[in-house]
Amino acid sequence: MVRAPNSALPALLAPALALLAALPYLAAGLGPTFLPLDDPTYITFNAAVRRGLSLSGLRWALGTFYADNWHPLTWLSHMTDVSLFGLDPRGHHAVGLALHALGTAALFVALFRMTGAPLRSAFVAALFGVHPLHVESVAWVAERKDVLSGLLFALVLLAYERYARRPGAARYLAVALLLTLGLMSKATLVATPAVLLLLDFWPLDRLRGARGPWALLRSLPILDKLPLLALSIGCAVPTVALLFLSAGIVMKLVPSFASASLFHLIALAGSGIISMSVLIGLVISIVQAKAGKKLFFLVNVLIVPVDGILTEITNDAIRLVDPNRSIDLAANVWFSIGSVIRASSGNST
Repeated sequence: MVRAPNSALPALLAPALALLAALPYLAAGLGPTFLPLDDPTYITFNAAVRRGLSLSGLRWALGTFYADNWHPLTWLSHMTDVSLFGLDPRGHHAVGLALHALGTAALFVALFRMTGAPLRSAFVAALFGVHPLHVESVAWVAERKDVLSGLLFALVLLAYERYARRPGAARYLAVALLLTLGLMSKATLVATPAVLLLLDFWPLDRLRGARGPWALLRSLPILDKLPLLALSIGCAVPTVALLFLSAGIVMKLVPSFASASLFHLIALAGSGIISMSVLIGLVISIVQAKAGKKLFFLVNVLIVPVDGILTEITNDAIRLVDPNRSIDLAANVWFSIGSVIRASSGNST
């Protein structure tokens, strides 16, 4: 495991990266208007959000699938904006930009603490902060769920790095709490337990000292991922359930109570297959790589998406080469996890 750096460099680079992420949007000026696409659904024509933050709004956020999503923390953030700024779009845009800048800085700190490589970590965080793909998420108020979940994901990584170096109940609860908040912002964080298992392999190197496939299997830190996996599945169930309902599939199968029961069973099974298949694939990949096997390993998992078509979790084979080339393997599996998120989230934004 890379020794936790004590350098003061993060204190200098983190604010600089946050400013770098914000500069393009500050230079263009904060958006003077809401957009006609989805912003009315999320804010301007949404009666619950327009009332601002309240107890009734909290109950609504926790229980609604409005706009085809279950993301109560995202709704609460919009309500808070209304309480602070009313319907002045500049305030809403400023909060989204601040979340993105903070997420960029938090990602840098997490990567730096895990790898001890300040310049490479800064480069990755800077790319995350200014990449054109983030323009939509930052400039579009309705995409608040992206910047909010991005910040919370970076904080999960940071909290997990602290837990991995010195495990303890309080540190683990911090990881679980941040993951819960992230899942309540956007359901695409369901693959986080698989990401954390990959970080155990590299760069945290929690498998050091294990020799042979069976020793590696015994040393894999799987147990501490199970509660996090349960959280992910618990979030995936209402999301997958909503997608089935939106497609009108379940209500055509059997009527009334029986259809609802069958529907929840299908949703639970589908989300469980997605999450468990990723973890199993990662375990096999890590064991094979650490055992020094040179082969092609193809991770193909069949899931039941909204349209009923069997979908691959990943379309490419992962080539397991020299076991010391941990970064290469990690990069390929990161791509596979991204494929899982894309497959499990369907076409929802």
